[in-house]
This record gives sequence, C-alpha cells and structure tokens, in this order.
Amino acid sequence: MHTVNLGPIDIELAQEFPTDKADAYRKAENIIAGLEQDEAAIFPDETGRQMFETWRSDYRELERMVHDMHHAA
Repeated sequence: MHTVNLGPIDIELAQEFPTDKADAYRKAENIIAGLEQDEAAIFPDETGRQMFETWRSDYRELERMVHDMHHAA
C-alpha cells in the first residue's frame, strides 16, 4: 500500500491559490519514482512533505493553513 501526499499542482484550477505549486509532470515523475522504490509514503514535492509534517505535529494547524489558503483565493 502506498500513500501520495502532494501539495497544490500548477494547473488552471489552482491558479488562485497564493502558494508555491509544482509542475504536474514533475510531480508525476516523482510519484512514479516513489512507486519504483516501493516507498510507503510518497512526497512528490516539498509542500506535500511540509503539510504532512504539520499534520503529524498539529492537525489543527494544517486545518487552519488549508482554510487560509482557500479563503485567500
């Protein structure tokens, strides 16, 4: 079993989010690399890794971050 934890993707739908977004193709390459290396938790970008670490230490802080991103758009 694998999990893929990614941040916002640089696509038209996410244009309004005021945060760094990684290229969708680059994320896909990183996901494939994680699967090939049989990683259980795959973090194809730094934003996803940071969000996961925030959730792990204080899930309510992640809720606030996502809320703020959504309402800033």
